Amino acid sequence: MIPRAEQYDLGWIIAYGREVGARTHTFLGSEPDLHRSVKLVQDDPHSDTVTLDQLMWHVMTHEVRHTAQIALMIRQLGHTPPWLDYMRFARPQVTAAQSGGLEPDADFPEQDDL
Repeated sequence: MIPRAEQYDLGWIIAYGREVGARTHTFLGSEPDLHRSVKLVQDDPHSDTVTLDQLMWHVMTHEVRHTAQIALMIRQLGHTPPWLDYMRFARPQVTAAQSGGLEPDADFPEQDDL
């Protein structure tokens, strides 16, 4: 079967993506057991079983692959795709452990105070 993307309204696709994002956020907020076993195909007794952590890594890398495919198609059509680098959207944050136990936003003492 050949997928027919033109059958879906762009508004529906965007709404669906937002719904999936919201459900994912809620799921991750529940602090799931990442070591829990998950059957890849629920109704197939011969299906592989992986940990939830492995399944989530698979989904993330799978999404990256599709994002790259879309960017390539945009380029093949003669356009420049948007910059999709993750670090543009999620700036690194300094943790307390990385800052020697200080809170990331803590003011550092002035030189004279040392």
